[in-house]
Amino acid sequence: MKRGLESKNLESEIKTVADKFVEAISDKEVFIISHFDTDGITSATILVQTLKKIDKRFSLKIVKRLEEQIILELPKDKIVIFLDLASGSLNYLSRMNLENVFIIDHHEIFQEIPPKLNIINPHLNGKEELSSSSLVYLFCKQLNGENKELAKLAILGMIGDSMEKSIDKLNNLIINDSEIKRRRGLLIYPSTRPINRTLEYCSHPYIPGVTGNAIGVTKLLRDIGFSSANGKYKSLIELDDEEMSKLVTSIILRNPKIKNKEIIGDIFLLKFFNKLEDARELSAIINACSRLGESETAVQFCMESLKAKKRAELIHTKYRQFIISGLKSVSESEKIEGNGFVIINAKEKIKDTI
Repeated sequence: MKRGLESKNLESEIKTVADKFVEAISDKEVFIISHFDTDGITSATILVQTLKKIDKRFSLKIVKRLEEQIILELPKDKIVIFLDLASGSLNYLSRMNLENVFIIDHHEIFQEIPPKLNIINPHLNGKEELSSSSLVYLFCKQLNGENKELAKLAILGMIGDSMEKSIDKLNNLIINDSEIKRRRGLLIYPSTRPINRTLEYCSHPYIPGVTGNAIGVTKLLRDIGFSSANGKYKSLIELDDEEMSKLVTSIILRNPKIKNKEIIGDIFLLKFFNKLEDARELSAIINACSRLGESETAVQFCMESLKAKKRAELIHTKYRQFIISGLKSVSESEKIEGNGFVIINAKEKIKDTI
């Protein structure tokens, strides 16, 4: 790894790299390459929106992985910035001898860092629990201080990488900027939708006889004494403590492998499209779009385009159906189990991006 940044405070390193970036882009276009998962998409959107504010030209490329060919084709007349990737491709980058390359990433570094590379990575500073979107948000605050409305995107990226369970000082700073509502509850999403729909499409945890089964959902709710009012059930966030306890017990009885502490935690609610939404659902929608080859829709959704919202929701429904179908296939397939591993041959039944 080597660079000698370990002694330098992460916040000051972000400022140093941001200052270099501002200087580098004064007369050049920015070429952004970002990963295709939720963290990468939200990172890209935060930077794109910031560059628009400061009137800088840019182009954006979303990739599933950073292959050598992509690096070989990097433009030499633009400022290249990698988001949520490239920490594992430093050897390739060093051979290219590119000027003014920037990386904002949270993945571990196992290779020598090229001397001309500008990199923000919490592993260099002893901080490991920051998503790339959180880093990009803090970086962009240095470029333009009036960026608080983008903090919610950093939260979505953080949740997309399952980092909401270990929140430190910097993440708390972002949460405060985002004006997010945080409450304790059942970690099944969306917590803002009628509970029957939430349970039917619940894939994490997988609930045998309930996930993907509307009749099974109705039976579960009837068994614990839940009824609908005017044909509509309560949402998870509307349940009282007794109702929540009954629901949790019923879920665990159907899947004894689930532990109470695994499905109870912090729920994050934020305003998106002028409506209070479950951050986990928004994160899942972004992820679904990219996983099914619609990264452009994912970025536009993050920008709160109404047209993209309709398409993204359709894609998400399709993706959830793929997930549920895949989980059923896995539960019904023969498995080879060993010490700490399980091998399942899904064949063509499950897409490699699911």
